[in-house]
Amino acid sequence: MRASVLITDLEVKTRIGVSPEERATAQRLLISIECDVVHTSEDRVSIDYAHVAERLHQLAEHERETLEKFCDDIGVMLVKEFGSEHFTIEVKKFVIPGAASVSYRLSTK
Repeated sequence: MRASVLITDLEVKTRIGVSPEERATAQRLLISIECDVVHTSEDRVSIDYAHVAERLHQLAEHERETLEKFCDDIGVMLVKEFGSEHFTIEVKKFVIPGAASVSYRLSTK
């Protein structure tokens, strides 16, 4: 049986962008992750999603140039700190007028 924990559209503020002008002010991003977990019928947490959300906010405190690097950093954190080997990460950015968002998706599935 396959089980997943999902966090959808967690809002963070971070300085991100290729140009220094784009990184001059913090931008709103939405982060969604899906992490495979071991299914158990016991009444216990399979992954501490509140702690995952806290770590995502902490990662957003560091400036980056690209969504790709941000997704990679999130993936490394999920593996190292939470033992999640199978995940999908999507980060949305709001920079193109007329588009709902621009996003980057990283998946190990």
